[in-house]
Amino acid sequence: MTVYTIHRKPGAPPEDAVFVADGFSGWAFLFGPVWALWHRMWVAAAILLAVQAAISVSGPLAGFGDLTVASMGLAASLIFGFEAQALRMAALRRAGWKETGLATGASTEEAELNYFLGLGEGLVREASIVPQALAPRHSADPLGLFGAG
Repeated sequence: MTVYTIHRKPGAPPEDAVFVADGFSGWAFLFGPVWALWHRMWVAAAILLAVQAAISVSGPLAGFGDLTVASMGLAASLIFGFEAQALRMAALRRAGWKETGLATGASTEEAELNYFLGLGEGLVREASIVPQALAPRHSADPLGLFGAG
């Protein structure tokens, strides 16, 4: 199961929510700049293109072999693949979108169904990102050894 964060513009209807999967993005790894442009992350696309161009041009000039240059390009793509979804969430926050909840699902469609219908396990809807179970509680028994106090 994948965890999805749900983002909405303030005042927008729930149907306009954007679901962002947490974790590695294979599409961002394979097609980094195109993926970033698709998600309107103009600066990220420009930086990724600049990094890839710098690796392609400066690697041979510095005397690195083809395998080393290719490895450096692969490393840059891997890093972007691992960080792409976090960068997308940050871009949405900068654009004024609010994180309104979490949903789980095997696919985006399943997470949308779980979120909108209130089904499934692990669903947190219209809630704080910190679950209530983790919220601090005050009790007479701080160790939890002798029952509720």
